[in-house]
Amino acid sequence: MYVLFALLALLCGCAFGPPPAARSAPGMPPAPLTAVTFNIGVAPGSVPLSLERVPAIAQAIAATPFDVMCIQEAWLPETRAALQSALALPPGQFVHFNTAGQNESGRDWCRAGEVDLPLACVQSNCPGLSGDAMTACAKANCKPQLFLTYARNPGCVHCLVSSTGLSVPDMVRQCTRPPGSSRIYGGNNGVVLVSRIPLRNVEGVSLPSSLSNRVAVLASVQPAGWSRSVEVGCMHSSASAPLPPTSGFISWHAEKREQLRMVIDRLEERAPESTSLLLGDLNAGPDWLSGHRDSHGVFAMATVAGYREPLAALGMPFCSACRSSSFRGPTETERLIDHVLFRQPRGGRGFGPRLHPLGATRLFDQVVRVPDGRGGWADTNLSDHYGVSVTFGFGR
Repeated sequence: MYVLFALLALLCGCAFGPPPAARSAPGMPPAPLTAVTFNIGVAPGSVPLSLERVPAIAQAIAATPFDVMCIQEAWLPETRAALQSALALPPGQFVHFNTAGQNESGRDWCRAGEVDLPLACVQSNCPGLSGDAMTACAKANCKPQLFLTYARNPGCVHCLVSSTGLSVPDMVRQCTRPPGSSRIYGGNNGVVLVSRIPLRNVEGVSLPSSLSNRVAVLASVQPAGWSRSVEVGCMHSSASAPLPPTSGFISWHAEKREQLRMVIDRLEERAPESTSLLLGDLNAGPDWLSGHRDSHGVFAMATVAGYREPLAALGMPFCSACRSSSFRGPTETERLIDHVLFRQPRGGRGFGPRLHPLGATRLFDQVVRVPDGRGGWADTNLSDHYGVSVTFGFGR
């Protein structure tokens, strides 16, 4: 029973695989580098059919040619274990930083009776419903009750939101006594960097965030035949929400800007003379077309720092959060918020390598059949996001 968080989430948002890409033999030109980002949307209580989709997601990722991939919203340990098993990569090439239990304030819980109002709304408006149907009903009918509860005690709502994925009894039990809960999914973060090339100098960067723990994973990769390594950053920025952020920033945009600034600055500090790749769901995008505007003021930070969007350089923009998804709808704005950005070395042509985008592809937009949780089957996309793949060539 994910009923109450589904209501609240609106107020925040077998092993196999292809052989690695062919590598250059001595004396041959360097092989291309393919980088991918994919928000898998495995967020029980928030995105429908989350657990049911995991086997199909793991199989699709393992079957996809890539060199490095940034995965977001693999919130649960069980999800990450399924991905790691399917990919069959060495542990050092499947990197996740454990944040379980971190950043709990001990102040986010509900006093006696404060959960009664939203619970009564669900019981009154959504009798007999369960699963996704209950989620849709709660979102449509019970926002005022939640806002009223927030006005009385913001910490109560923070706890309820942070209890995503729990059953209603467990949610009530957790939030009606201290210490309550301040972070979703027990403080786990959903960011994983995977690579078919050995990773070096791996580093985790904790980012300021609200209601969920956010981490960036940084590493260096050096494909065979390349004279220098490339810095890679993998992150998932906060999503804007009706509730104010809990991190102390005055707005969600301010929180996202700081997260992006920290990752950009750290990539620069690690190797200013190297090319950098910035991968992930930035919950922000370029202002190319009216339909693609989404926090483009935040995205502009990356542009000012020298990062380029390969889809623009190639003249082939496409959306990653799209109307065609089974999780979205025909009236939703199409957005490009999932990115594979690149920045050339600051030192000019005397430094390297220099990347050149050769092509880009939208991935993971197929429809799969999964159990619907009620004894039947459902046809669905793999996630509420599509993946983005960009292949780069090496040059001077």
